[in-house]
Parts: sequence; structure tokens; C-alpha cells
Amino acid sequence: SIEINNVNIYYSSTTKVISVIDERNNKIGVFIGVVVDYKNNKVINTEITLNIDYENHINSIEAQIYQFSGTWIFILSDENYKRLYLDPCGSYSAVYDPVNKVAASITGLLLNDKEFVDKFDKQLYTELGIHNLGWIPAGLTAHEGISRLICNHYLDLKSWKSIRHWPKDKFIQNNDVSDVSQKIAGIIQSTINSLRRDGSTCLTLTGGKDSRLIFLSLGNANLYTRSIRVLINLVSDSTNSFRIDLRSSVSANNIDNSV
Repeated sequence: SIEINNVNIYYSSTTKVISVIDERNNKIGVFIGVVVDYKNNKVINTEITLNIDYENHINSIEAQIYQFSGTWIFILSDENYKRLYLDPCGSYSAVYDPVNKVAASITGLLLNDKEFVDKFDKQLYTELGIHNLGWIPAGLTAHEGISRLICNHYLDLKSWKSIRHWPKDKFIQNNDVSDVSQKIAGIIQSTINSLRRDGSTCLTLTGGKDSRLIFLSLGNANLYTRSIRVLINLVSDSTNSFRIDLRSSVSANNIDNSV
């Protein structure tokens, strides 16, 4: 576990954590997960330095974290801001309890066994058909009092409210489909090549439009098919579990046991 400016962060031994400092060498946060600097074709495995324009403080920070692709959660905790951000795709789960001021990767890290049963929203679960391949949308969870952070929103760790941070302005319209497609393909290809240089990796694809775009973006990547299979089971990944807490009474041992 680590503590950064009164924010306590607990994580499992297998979680990849990258420290973030400012140009004054002050620790201001952490990335949890895999961070890819696609513009420089590399996976970041060392400490990250953010050069902050203090006259344009938070915009300066956000502009820099927007430059990273990958699968991550960014926790910012400096003297002025305490926030939790998702990567652009919201690849990692982040749920939170605004009353008790705790957030985690899964609800099971926020509730004890009794609370997990007592707060389960059976009516919501049934009406949404979760037992029959339905899903829980719009920042909801299956438990009363627990919310989910969604894409393009950050969690303010002072007010414990979810707030949209992107887009702030209107989109710039570009009707040149070829140009836009090439830019997206370039980011995808750079990200995948960065991951391949960092170590062995694999890419799961389906027959959908997103997968087809990804596959076409690979170009001459010299990839090969490892297997073709149909998945019928749901997979739970606790490799990158985390929990943040503004209370001092939570022990790391409890977190490890829950993971």
C-alpha cells in the first residue's frame, strides 16, 4: 500500500503500479495497469514525470494523461486535486461508495460478506435480465449505494461525485473518412507494436466491426493465429485489483484476503 497526500491506495502484489511525479519531484499520483506512450512507441515501466503549467493546472495534467493509451487507472492526488481517471476505453473496472468514501476495482472489496448480501439489488438484477446475458448500464451496479465510474468521467475524491472531463468542447468535424481512419489505425498500430516490443502479447478478436478495424490496422505486423475458439464462460480478472480509501481504519490484510 502507499499513501499520497492523504489518499491511501491498497493493491495486490501482482498489480503494476507506476509512480507519477511533477517537475519539482513531488509525488502526485500513480498509474495502475499498462501505460503505453504510443507517440514514442513504448510501454512505460518507470516513473512518469508530468510538467505542469500551474496557471492552467488541471488542464495541463489532463492533456498529458490523454497522450497515453493502454489499460490503466490514474489516481491524482496533489495539493489541489484528488481524482481518479479511467483510460479512454474504461478498460479497468472502478466502483465507489460515496458515503464511506472508498473506491475499488470490484464491489467485493468495498463490502463485507453480510453487506454484499444485504445490499444486493435483486429487483434491478431481475428487471435487467442479468441472469440471461443482460448488463447493468449507466454507472449502476448490482448493489445499493455502490456506483460505477464510466468512460470520460473522473471521480472527484473530495466530493465523491462522478464528473465528465471529456469532451469539454464540441467535436471538430472531419468528413474525410480516410484521413480519420488512418489516424486511428496509426494509434492502434503504434500501441500494439509497443506492447510487442515489451514482451509476449496476444490480441483477442471477434467478427465485429471494431475487431475488423483493429485487424486491418495491424498492417504488416507479422502476427499469427494462435487459436480460434468460442468462449461461453465469464472470466474474472483480479490481476490488477486495487482499492483507495480516505479512512485510516482499513487494513491491507483485509484487501489481500478479499482479492
